Amino acid sequence: MRYFKALAIAPLTAPVLYWMGSVLVAITDPNRTVGPRSAADGLSVILLVGGPVSYLAALVAAAPAIVMLRRWAAGAVPGVLAIGAVVGAVTAIVLAPYLRGELFSVILSPLQGAVLGGASAAVYCWLHLRSAAAD
Repeated sequence: MRYFKALAIAPLTAPVLYWMGSVLVAITDPNRTVGPRSAADGLSVILLVGGPVSYLAALVAAAPAIVMLRRWAAGAVPGVLAIGAVVGAVTAIVLAPYLRGELFSVILSPLQGAVLGGASAAVYCWLHLRSAAAD
């Protein structure tokens, strides 16, 4: 059960962190104003676009992560973080041509993808190992 709970929650890390970064950039830009309504609208759009992508990437990374965590527990965390970072970077590279549009564009470099993928993997490890300790 802990695998499914971690897999259900952890992929939301990437779109939420992307939104937080976007809001932070908007707040620090003196030419833009950010209100609670526009921030909430931004979160909904980012979750609408980034949520399915994040879950698909998580499914690709989940099988090796589950096997590694089952076998080596906390010793597997660096490997799982590396898998998450690689999957995040590859996802950013593969999606780059599709993220540029006339209506809106999504700025996601491979480095940003790696950081978001690694963060999602870290949350997955934390939830998984925390649940294992509670069992």
